[in-house]
Amino acid sequence: MYRPPYDLLDKIYFHLMSWTEQTRKFLYRKMNLFHSQRILEIGCGTGRIIEEIIAINPRIQVIGVDIDKDVLIYVIHNKDLPIDFLNASGEFLPFPDDFFDITLCNWLFIWLK
Repeated sequence: MYRPPYDLLDKIYFHLMSWTEQTRKFLYRKMNLFHSQRILEIGCGTGRIIEEIIAINPRIQVIGVDIDKDVLIYVIHNKDLPIDFLNASGEFLPFPDDFFDITLCNWLFIWLK
């Protein structure tokens, strides 16, 4: 199976984020991101959205979930993000109901078949 180089994928995500920046900022305000305490990102990939969230609210606890173990290894070794990662499917997660203030899945849908 072909695995894209994650550093290239990360650069592509950074470029693609510019297309939806205003929409994300609007949604972050609507979600009350600035006052949230815990966020779950399902399909966190290379961590681009997480980086943006932490820049907005450095006090927030973020957990990034991705089914691709290799991309999580890339993020852990190449980015200095103060978060926890979980290699899992978004369908069955080991968290109680209402544990997170916000759940995101920004990049997940482009990978579903």
